[in-house]
Amino acid sequence: MGIQIDVKSKLKEFVETNLPDYKEMKFSYEIELNSSTVITSYAVRFGSAQTVKGTNKTVTFDQDFSIELARKFTTANESDKDLKDKIDQLYNDHETLYEKVFRENLSIAGVLLVQSIRLTEPKIVADNSLVTIEAIYSVKYRTGVI
Repeated sequence: MGIQIDVKSKLKEFVETNLPDYKEMKFSYEIELNSSTVITSYAVRFGSAQTVKGTNKTVTFDQDFSIELARKFTTANESDKDLKDKIDQLYNDHETLYEKVFRENLSIAGVLLVQSIRLTEPKIVADNSLVTIEAIYSVKYRTGVI
C-alpha cells in the first residue's frame, strides 16, 4: 500500500480507538446524504497534495487529510442550546484526536511530520439535524526511491 492509504487508515484507526461512539459515514464526500439517525459519525478523506523540496531520489509531498466529525442535534423553538452543546463536544472530540496525532506523528514509515491542523467552522447539514466540524491535517511524507 502507498503512504497515502496508510495515513488515511491510521487516521481512521485514531477515530475508532479514541472516539468509539463514532460510526463511519456511508457517504464520506457528500455528507448531506448520510442518515440523520446516526448520533455521532465521521469521515476521513484525502485532500490536495503537492511536491516540496526534499532529498535526491525521493519525492517529498505535503498533503492534506481531513477528519470530519458529525453529531446529531435537536432544535427547539426557544433556543439552540443543543446545537451549541454539540458544537462544543465536536471541538473537544477533535482536540482528543489531534493531541494523539501530533504526539504519535502517525508512526508510519515515510511520514516525516504532521505539520499543522486547521479546524473549520461548524456546518449544519442533513435537513438541519446534523452539525459537522472538519479538521484538516497537513502531512509531510517522503516516497521511495525514484
